[in-house]
Amino acid sequence: MRSAVRLLAPLAVVLAAPSVRANVTGNVELQSSTTQNVLQPGAGTSQSTLLMESLSLHYAGLPFGPDVAVATAGGAFSNVTGWGNGLQLNGRVYSFDTSVGFLPRRALPLRLWGGGSVEDAATGALATRGPGLSVVYGAALNSEPGAYLPGLRLDASEARNARPGHAERSDIQRHLNASSFGMVSGQRVNLGVRLDDDHRDGAGDASSRAATLDLSSARHQTTFV
Repeated sequence: MRSAVRLLAPLAVVLAAPSVRANVTGNVELQSSTTQNVLQPGAGTSQSTLLMESLSLHYAGLPFGPDVAVATAGGAFSNVTGWGNGLQLNGRVYSFDTSVGFLPRRALPLRLWGGGSVEDAATGALATRGPGLSVVYGAALNSEPGAYLPGLRLDASEARNARPGHAERSDIQRHLNASSFGMVSGQRVNLGVRLDDDHRDGAGDASSRAATLDLSSARHQTTFV
């Protein structure tokens, strides 16, 4: 629990600022589930129990006023314990997320976001990630069409994590979505491009590229892929 308090401590500094217009929400949960499996006749039954405790805190506010930026930040701690077939499994997960949206009331809003998680002392089936910090971050830009310029939407992200038995943040996934849209000679034109790259340590790389052109009006719609 002390580690969870250290994870959420930076939020206390933000929340203590008197000039920050903020909403703060917190959540504490305790969940338990028991599963009983009936095997083939003569093989008996097996029973497993899972107990999960979680603590989270989330902040959303306007630290520089509604015309400048919208900010969010959050942190969570989860402790999971499982019992079954004479074995006990344990796992703890610390996670955080944050985002800043600049110029929310302007024609060109920009949003930056990021988050991450750390598994601590996870054993057995509860160990879903490898050692170290797993992170994900990205940016989103939205521009509405004007009198002479088309609309533009960009969404880019990168995730770095690891599977059990591999080096820290050795798996990398990158995604980019871009689209432009507007009216041309009475036709609504939408051009979209998607790029995906996936690197798995020890398994190889995978990439995909896609583009879509859509032309539409009140009478017809044509799509090129």
